[in-house]
Amino acid sequence: MELQLDKNRNRVKYCPCGKNNRDGKFVPYIGHDLFGYCHSCDKTLRPEQGTLTDSSKIKFTPRKIEPGCRIIKDDIERVFDDNMQGSYSRFLLNKWGEQWAEQMAETYFLGVHDTAAVFWYIDMDKAVRSAKIQRYDSDGHRDQQRNPTWWHSLNNMPCKLEVCFFGEHLIHEVDKKIAVVESEATAIEMSKCNEGFVWLSSGGKSFFNKIAHRLSDFSSEVTLFPDNDAYDLWKPIADKYGYAISRDCENWYDQGEIEKGGDIRDYYHKIAEQVEPLEADIVKIDPEWNDWLDENPILKKEWNLTYNNYQR
Repeated sequence: MELQLDKNRNRVKYCPCGKNNRDGKFVPYIGHDLFGYCHSCDKTLRPEQGTLTDSSKIKFTPRKIEPGCRIIKDDIERVFDDNMQGSYSRFLLNKWGEQWAEQMAETYFLGVHDTAAVFWYIDMDKAVRSAKIQRYDSDGHRDQQRNPTWWHSLNNMPCKLEVCFFGEHLIHEVDKKIAVVESEATAIEMSKCNEGFVWLSSGGKSFFNKIAHRLSDFSSEVTLFPDNDAYDLWKPIADKYGYAISRDCENWYDQGEIEKGGDIRDYYHKIAEQVEPLEADIVKIDPEWNDWLDENPILKKEWNLTYNNYQR
């Protein structure tokens, strides 16, 4: 019977030469796991050669794992979403307008991979650690049906990820206090909603504990803004390093302003929309919001129009 190569090359996890077949470079014959053609080795292994009879005889050579991923900056330029074609980039355009959306994308080097957002993790020394690739729905929230992946994993890079804060490259570029949130999207949008801070993201609720020490040199300048369900988790860490921590999201959830698991971005989305008169009155008597509006002239204009209409 003539041997035929299997189109489903990824069904075999390892090439008989010992290399991982994650990239599908070993193509097995139909009906065989140990024989086929390996593109990496440029070798054809046929059953009649009798080289290997069962997987227990395969000597696997583990990949050498480098201590940290270091990615060339050309990758950032190559996937930069300059045409704002990604699903999250399109949301930014629709929500904030072209000028602000492009500024946000340029500040954080927002990329795109097959419509998914590419969030580059660049440390304060400007070394590129990796990038998280995440799909977004049209409302600007993560696609809960799709798990994120990492650039180094997608490209089969033999390195161990050393996580930093998303947005960390901005710390030494501007003389501002530091704000930390969970989501990369929240950091990006808050950079324009409240320009009094450099906005960083921990990349997730549980990641913060692993990297909190990275900001210890700036402890007096750091404020944490956890999601409404993460305050209790982040509070001991804040105490350990002397960081300030906000209960805003907890309070907004208790007041029914955001949903469970909501964050500061969800609240700012709400107040940036056309508001009801009661909300305009709340802003009028809240000095913190007045300070915030003073730093954001575009939204301040919208609020003034709304409130003046209400007063009539």
